[in-house]
Amino acid sequence: MKIAYHIGAHSADGDNLLRGLLKDRERLSKGGIAVPGPGKYRRNLREVLAYAEGGKLNKTQGQEILSNILEDGKADRLVLSAPNFMGFPKFAVRGNVLYPEAPARVATLVNLLPATDIELHLSISNPVTFVPTLLEQSSGPGDRAELQQTDPRKLLWSELIGRLRQACPNAQMVVWCQEDTPLIWSEVLLSVAGLPANVTPLHGANDVLAEIMTKEGLQRYQAYMKARSPMTQQQHSAVATAFLDKFSVPDALEQEINMPGWDMALIDEATRNYEEDTQRIIAMNDIDVILP
Repeated sequence: MKIAYHIGAHSADGDNLLRGLLKDRERLSKGGIAVPGPGKYRRNLREVLAYAEGGKLNKTQGQEILSNILEDGKADRLVLSAPNFMGFPKFAVRGNVLYPEAPARVATLVNLLPATDIELHLSISNPVTFVPTLLEQSSGPGDRAELQQTDPRKLLWSELIGRLRQACPNAQMVVWCQEDTPLIWSEVLLSVAGLPANVTPLHGANDVLAEIMTKEGLQRYQAYMKARSPMTQQQHSAVATAFLDKFSVPDALEQEINMPGWDMALIDEATRNYEEDTQRIIAMNDIDVILP
């Protein structure tokens, strides 16, 4: 059995991905793809991870956990998604390093449940929006101080991915940019579900567009796509971009950044660094990147 882990990152896609897949739970189940609800595993896995990191878990216990998740059913593919697989939000950035605990946690996770193949699915985002969103989720004064002192220019997703690859060398890794999700969301859902790009889109394919496009625009977009399918990913992205240019909800694509000591020069430099870092990730031979 294959297990696909959606490991984050925090603030990137939230639970949109899991909610989108759950809309097609019955269809996916008929194809041997299990997408359990979060209540079936998140709390248990969080507790078991803490226990397993002490080396106190054996393979028999891992099989029992898997059976409980599947409710003793069978599947060819299991999809698990949790925002804290790489660590809690307060540990997402430490000393200008992204998720310092992630390699050990994810390695423990993938060794926990028996599987023939492992996939890690990761959504990344511009540090200039990632850090402020983490700050909104933080309440402890020490955690907030750490984030306020973070230099977004030094946060490299490629460095995190490199550490994850070292910790989980046999796992296939799929990455996409949160900024691209309005244009690639259908492909992201299909990828995590393990379905080819040419199948009928899942019901959640337009969920992200629905958040940022007017109702009229979304209806026109859906009618346009239905009349002209199938399309390549590049054609699909071009159409979505054109409709967003005309029908986007005002300010829906804008995020106000208000961080102490951050001026436009720093934000622009950090954004350029992020774009360069994304190109480094695309150039990695063993990483699949979903692009518009």
